[in-house]
Amino acid sequence: MTDNAQPPHMVYAYAVLRPTPEAARAVAAVRGVADEQVGLVETGDLAAAVGPVPAEEFEEDALRAGLERLPRLAALARGHHGVVAALAPLGAVLPLRLATVYRDEDRVRQILQERRDQFLPLLERLAGHVEWGVKVYTDPGDPGDPGDPVAQADHSDSADQADSGARDGAAASEAAGERALGPGRAYLAARVRRRRGAEDAWQ
Repeated sequence: MTDNAQPPHMVYAYAVLRPTPEAARAVAAVRGVADEQVGLVETGDLAAAVGPVPAEEFEEDALRAGLERLPRLAALARGHHGVVAALAPLGAVLPLRLATVYRDEDRVRQILQERRDQFLPLLERLAGHVEWGVKVYTDPGDPGDPGDPVAQADHSDSADQADSGARDGAAASEAAGERALGPGRAYLAARVRRRRGAEDAWQ
């Protein structure tokens, strides 16, 4: 006799939103973190986008171990973001934390009911708004463009120049002191100095 029993599954929750026909159609076209079909669990005026995931991969210990491996973490983050991004054009969506997993859909409904007074005001607040992300890049080793008038004005200030000279002199003294240490201690001292310099550049 063949055993056709399905392996146990858990429920991965991606986001909270309003239950609408558009949302149901959107999740029907999305695959989740385990390449599973995503759907909606509804309770009254709230819904959660969820998907069934294998318990052996998503129970607490296995999930924690997986999140410590960068490729697994990256794949999970991409899958999670993909579902949320597919829902975002529909209106207000509350993304849930990465790796939010429940035992079954009944538990998801219970959470929606228990936190209804938190979720609904947040959805109302987000309605009609768009989230933008901004990244700023800098080169910590770049003191600035010499042709930049702002940079020239900064460097022309005598107090700044004196302060910069003092810092350079201190750095040179530190480096000389490091050379007088043994190889191991000199290496550690240099690491500390570089980290402090990076922190100063970031500030």
